[in-house]
Amino acid sequence: MGKTADRQKYIHNLAGTIMGGNYVYPKDAEELFRWYSVLVSEKLRQFSDQTLGKIVACGISAKEAEANKKTSVFQVQGFEPLQLNIDGRSLLLEIAVTAVIAAMMDIIRARARRG
Repeated sequence: MGKTADRQKYIHNLAGTIMGGNYVYPKDAEELFRWYSVLVSEKLRQFSDQTLGKIVACGISAKEAEANKKTSVFQVQGFEPLQLNIDGRSLLLEIAVTAVIAAMMDIIRARARRG
């Protein structure tokens, strides 16, 4: 999965599947993280390390998010993941959850714009 557009399509499809048509309207990405992080974590916990890595690679930076009107992983959690006292798999899962929730926020915002 090389191109940014391919990565974004992949993660938005995954986020949409996890959401299952249930749309909420949080005030921001951090609130969405508080509401959905446990559910998303439970779903992603079943994935292989390789798939989690693929999901993590789909997360976008604040600069890229601003340029493309998307949600960055930092906007979701605004944390330094290496400061967490967790093992590698747990760290991978934590970042993957954050990337999926950023994509969920993009879907919610796009839906709200369409009315």
